[in-house]
Amino acid sequence: MPKWFLTLFIAVALCAPARSFAVIPGTGDPKVYTQLDYAKELLAFHQRSLSEAYQSSGKRDPKWDADVTKLLDGMAKFFTNNAVHERARVPATPRDELEKTAKAALDEGCDDPLVIYCYGALLDERNAKDEARPYLERAAAAMPDSHYPLIRAIYANERLISHLDKNRNAPDIARYWKVEEDEWLAAFSAADLKGFDRRVYYDNFAQVIATKPFEERRVFYERLKELKGEPWLTNMVGGRYHIDAAWEARGSGWANSVTEEGWKQFNAHLSASYECLKKAYELEPKYPEAATAMITVMMGGGAQGPNENPRTWFDRAVQGQFDYMEAYSALFGAMLPRWGGSHAMMLAFGRECVATKRYDTGVPYQFIWAARTVADDMGGRPYVFTEPAVYKTACEVLDGYAASPLEANSREWYQGFKVGIQYQSGKFTDALATMKQMRTDDKHMDSAYRGLNSAHQIASRVLAAVPLLGGEHAAELKTAEESAAAGKLDDAIKTYDALATKMMADEPGAPFAKMRLQELKWQKAFNAGEEVSIQPDATQLGWYRIGGEWKVDPDGTLVGESEEGGLGLVCGCNFGDRFEISYAIDFDVSDPHKSFSPGTIVSYWDWDKAKGIWLGAPWHKMYFGQAKYGWPMDIPFTGKDRVDVAVWDGVAGVSMNGNAAIGVQIQQEGGPEPRRSFVGVGAWEFALHVGKKARFKDLKIKKLTEAPEFTRQRPSGL
Repeated sequence: MPKWFLTLFIAVALCAPARSFAVIPGTGDPKVYTQLDYAKELLAFHQRSLSEAYQSSGKRDPKWDADVTKLLDGMAKFFTNNAVHERARVPATPRDELEKTAKAALDEGCDDPLVIYCYGALLDERNAKDEARPYLERAAAAMPDSHYPLIRAIYANERLISHLDKNRNAPDIARYWKVEEDEWLAAFSAADLKGFDRRVYYDNFAQVIATKPFEERRVFYERLKELKGEPWLTNMVGGRYHIDAAWEARGSGWANSVTEEGWKQFNAHLSASYECLKKAYELEPKYPEAATAMITVMMGGGAQGPNENPRTWFDRAVQGQFDYMEAYSALFGAMLPRWGGSHAMMLAFGRECVATKRYDTGVPYQFIWAARTVADDMGGRPYVFTEPAVYKTACEVLDGYAASPLEANSREWYQGFKVGIQYQSGKFTDALATMKQMRTDDKHMDSAYRGLNSAHQIASRVLAAVPLLGGEHAAELKTAEESAAAGKLDDAIKTYDALATKMMADEPGAPFAKMRLQELKWQKAFNAGEEVSIQPDATQLGWYRIGGEWKVDPDGTLVGESEEGGLGLVCGCNFGDRFEISYAIDFDVSDPHKSFSPGTIVSYWDWDKAKGIWLGAPWHKMYFGQAKYGWPMDIPFTGKDRVDVAVWDGVAGVSMNGNAAIGVQIQQEGGPEPRRSFVGVGAWEFALHVGKKARFKDLKIKKLTEAPEFTRQRPSGL
């Protein structure tokens, strides 16, 4: 799609009248229920089921009562803050202090199951899973015989299940789930489960049951009906089950592949879901869950009353909670063209969200999600933000959040995101002005980095570039970058070489002049068909840190050491979509208790979406995939290996010590703009212990001119 058409499309979409869309209910009501109110009720719930429960039912003793009281008060805030957005969080005791307090009580001899559970949960949150498991097992075993609320026993079982491998530990998972299932059923049929507590139980249950096989979901609902469970909960569970059953009957194929019986069952289950959710909504119209689920029923063409459609039920959902984000997400899904909506509708609704000006909620930010969803649905990258109408509104939204008192700790995140879209749009002077508003201490700059990552930018590269590109040399560098984009690399190299030579070392942007010069030289050699050594030297020119500590040893080996923020180093060159990158890697694969999976980044946009080839230790499997997800391949490696990764138009293949893998789809095809991604080295974040090291040598890259053999195989999708 030509860029001029995209510009016209976006402009028309934003200027189009909203037609049937009205103001979002609650927009002008300062007392409308929001997540701030939800957080207060959630904190009260945790206090009832922790501190107050211990006072009435706990194993008390003067030796540890003071520590336990301090611990449980802190845990109520800790659990609340884990479940809500930062703007709704309450001041709380740091996790490490809570862990010390719990340990002190246990050392005094406390064997209360609630205290044992809290200590296990804190270890779990620290990712000390091997240490956490014995405490969680003790708590899960003792909790049913205590008088504590069932939700605490449920949480213990669920944490245990999350530690287990679904293939190697299937019997243990089944055993824990059987116990947990009975606890859910007992809780949902208990006469004393009332009011807001039901929302907490249901919201947690919905996350759990979604991970279970369909047959287990069916059995649970049937058992709950037999027990005559609490009406609102039973109808919510039924509504969700029948939606799942409808799609189970229909199948996932195209409409013309569905059998007559499949359509019959699909419609029957949607009708049953409608009836369940309608009853749940009538029982609790101030709760948003039923109305939100009804949006999905409407999308499938389920039974409808007069004037009912997805927007009808969205309005009812937000009347229950103005910023119930699941409702916004469901409505955006219903507005996709494949469901009868349009991109224009999505952007118009996003503009409606901005008009609320409720920066104490996540509602105005839905415009950002609308623009991103439109870009994703068009199969492209977020170039939509470079279009003037979208750019202007997005900046308005980000400024609104940056100015909100509730976002004081996240101000630089929004400013970082804004710098990202300003940089992407070529508005370097504006980006520099935004950067000058940022607080520059480590804490707030870390937040800015995360905002830039969310804008699909290499944060360290952008922050280095903007002082130069937006400063006094802006005009000549604009010309240089236009030359580089047009393939006239010699002209761009000449400009950056002159700047790098004459600029003082402490002059703003001087480091980037040298960085960009190195990038352009590599780019020129790559375009000429040379095999290019991109091994970083001691200065690491042309490379940008996205996580971990990186250094170059005297022998030229690049060494990366993992930290909590991940491990990644990205080359600033754009090598396109047809290249082969090779290197030697050396890392420890011997420790079975400390997972670490280093490898190659072959497509970087932000860390969550970085696609790579990871060597998974201790599992001895290679993984293709995103930084947080992976697709396993049985390709042997030793920890001292030679790796060759080829990429051709979004399909990757790898040769490990001469053993080749099949091709894997790593990028979306097509899109309104050419893809621009980056290569690098790092480690799979899903399997990352802090303090582990990987060594890389002989990093080289070359352009591919012929499609590799693996592209002719049917690639697996990620």
